[in-house]
Amino acid sequence: MFMWPMGDRELIIDLLEALTSARVTHAFTIPGGVRNDVPYRFKEKALSQIGYLEKRLEEYEDIFYNNPLLRQRTEDVGILTKENAISLGVTGSVLRASGVPYDIRRAEPYDIYTEIDFKVQHMNKGDSFARSYVPFLDMQEACHILTQLLDKMPESGEVRAKLQPNPKGPAGESYKRVESGRGALGYYIVMMALQNLIE
Repeated sequence: MFMWPMGDRELIIDLLEALTSARVTHAFTIPGGVRNDVPYRFKEKALSQIGYLEKRLEEYEDIFYNNPLLRQRTEDVGILTKENAISLGVTGSVLRASGVPYDIRRAEPYDIYTEIDFKVQHMNKGDSFARSYVPFLDMQEACHILTQLLDKMPESGEVRAKLQPNPKGPAGESYKRVESGRGALGYYIVMMALQNLIE
């Protein structure tokens, strides 16, 4: 089971390398947009890889999640109730495994998520099996989301806004969070006026 995903992971890494010129650490998103446009025929290659991965995920489910040993060792084990998950401030797939269908992309939509059709995958039991299975459901949903995003991607156009050298915003503060692979990821930024720094 370990070797299958390690091999399939290469398909994703190949796509990211074609897009960003890096296999693991990607400095692709920059102020104003992204570094480069997608390479030639990237969309077709990505859709092909996603189609392959969707079929492979079904095989993963059969060999791993339907394995009686896994179920015996994880079902009804380590239950995190909905109430405890909320009171402890749990986010992401762990929260959704405890029966709370909360996803920031749906609760506080950002970027193009207002135009994307997707389900907030969740389970109600809150046990170890649910916490391992919800990320699997998220991967299936990610394939559905990526297919829509690739279909909506324009064939041409600017990929980066032209910014002034050393762009500065007005004094103030801002907080923004997104749904990351491990749950809520937030950034709190404070911009201070130069005069305030001198004083």
